[in-house]
Amino acid sequence: MTKEVELSIAGLQWGTDIEENNIETVRKAEYFKRSGSHYLLYEEETEGFSQTSRNRIKFKEKKVELTRQGLMDTHMIFEENKRHLMNYVTPYGSLLLGINTGKVCVEEQDDCIRVIIEYVLEMEEEPLSWHKLKLCIRERR
Repeated sequence: MTKEVELSIAGLQWGTDIEENNIETVRKAEYFKRSGSHYLLYEEETEGFSQTSRNRIKFKEKKVELTRQGLMDTHMIFEENKRHLMNYVTPYGSLLLGINTGKVCVEEQDDCIRVIIEYVLEMEEEPLSWHKLKLCIRERR
């Protein structure tokens, strides 16, 4: 069964050459659960472009996967205490980046599902930036 939900995304990033940056957005998404995994489907606009990206987030206990298709193409894997490589394709070109995930926490509560991810983004095996991402999924009213 698919439900329309409210997805709140809050992120913090910082780095050696990057000023601390907070983002927060709320959008509608479709949610369903299948074979023990949670799924979120939503579209995302990028400022200055008319084409959108379709996003799918799949998550369970210690693993989150984000797949983007459209203007931006990527498959990001956040798995607690593991490192994964990803190809990040943008309108300006593509980058090979590493994701070194420290923490993935999924909490199912009565009124919402919370997901917290802490990771380091790497380029050429060197830390580029540090990130903390919080997702909150609530039923739309």
